[in-house]
Amino acid sequence: MELPLVVGVDGSEFGLRAVDWATEEAARYGLPLRLVHASLWQRYEQPGNTPSSGNIPTSPARSPAESEAWQASGGDTGGRQIGEAAVPETWETGAAGAEFGQPEVSGAPGRPQAATRPEACPRAQDIVECAAERAALRNPDVKVLTEVVCEETEDALLREARNATALVVGERGCGAVPGLLLGSVALAMAVRAPCPVIVVRGSARNRGDVHRRVLLAAGEAASGAGAVLFAFREATMRHSELLALRAWRCPASQTAGRLRWPEDRVRRHEQRAAQLLDDVLRPAERAFPQTDVVRAVVEGPAHEVLLARSQRADLLVTGARRHRRHLGAQIGRVAHTMLHYADCPVAVVPHRG
Repeated sequence: MELPLVVGVDGSEFGLRAVDWATEEAARYGLPLRLVHASLWQRYEQPGNTPSSGNIPTSPARSPAESEAWQASGGDTGGRQIGEAAVPETWETGAAGAEFGQPEVSGAPGRPQAATRPEACPRAQDIVECAAERAALRNPDVKVLTEVVCEETEDALLREARNATALVVGERGCGAVPGLLLGSVALAMAVRAPCPVIVVRGSARNRGDVHRRVLLAAGEAASGAGAVLFAFREATMRHSELLALRAWRCPASQTAGRLRWPEDRVRRHEQRAAQLLDDVLRPAERAFPQTDVVRAVVEGPAHEVLLARSQRADLLVTGARRHRRHLGAQIGRVAHTMLHYADCPVAVVPHRG
């Protein structure tokens, strides 16, 4: 039985991008799509569970004149009863009279879409239902399952990841700080999840599979085998080119105050990088002989070289050999940089063993 493709959804625009990307991926592999929303505040988002149903008093209805006097006295509650959520009036109904949480989908009149405004607080069930409908609109042949759990998001997704083909998340959530490059949940999943994690990020063009190119950050043969197989499989299923890239650098020698790189030393470093790349790719090439593989051995810092190439890729795949240090688990500089800055979705494949 094929394990599902799990997507963490939270109603944000970043989460909806992850749903779009994962729907296409699920269709490509013939996998079911499992949409999971986790929130410790779920009980308060359900009808009838608002704090006002307890011992907190509610305000009686007021006339306009009374409301003016109430606001002038400093007791303004935004025109709502105490204990009710503050929802912007213009967000409750869309231009076509859609209910809150269901604005019109561009290009599909009359079809609802999940709310994406960060200040809106739709109920947990609304979030997964709207995400499921969005997936169905994108590809009705994909089987969609939904789950709402009252739990910390990271804990819930880590548990789901134990029985997933891969875990897909947006680069940020609805509570993201403006200017933040990567959300805490996305980073935590990349660092801790036992399955491949895809963080959907980058420009709209690079999320749309238009380049027909999968970019592989080729590491060491011992620690990157899982990432290499993942990249080959992706390239094969997408009928895309696989660009396997390995960066190299030649340490400089200092002579008379000037930097000098002897040509023979440069050639040795370049040849060694090419040999290492061959060693990394050889087992996967035997498993996927039909894959179109392009090798690139490039001088320079790996993270800079990969970032430049990510601008012309549909997916960047990197391995993650996790390290436990005094500041917590880490996945290495290259993977960490790709998650923050790459201009296309990033797949982080954990090293097993």
